[in-house]
Amino acid sequence: MLDRVAKRLGMSQSALVALLLGEPIADIDKLLSLIPADIAPEQAARRMRGASADLLRDRVADMMDRARQSGLDLAIDLDAGKAPPGKGV
Repeated sequence: MLDRVAKRLGMSQSALVALLLGEPIADIDKLLSLIPADIAPEQAARRMRGASADLLRDRVADMMDRARQSGLDLAIDLDAGKAPPGKGV
């Protein structure tokens, strides 16, 4: 499947993977940098939950800003995590 998509887009498989993973890998690195190397795995998971929630909220807000700049109004309340009544995505 990766080969088919890469050929369709006219790029190598490694270029496609780099394109797809560029931002997510940076986000994972950011999360891991918040956790001391000597911490127990169960404690690391707890610390990542809060940080990852903030990171996801920032990513969604950025996507919404881009959508608004394109003329779309998604009407999503990020704090509530769902669209306001009567307002679909």
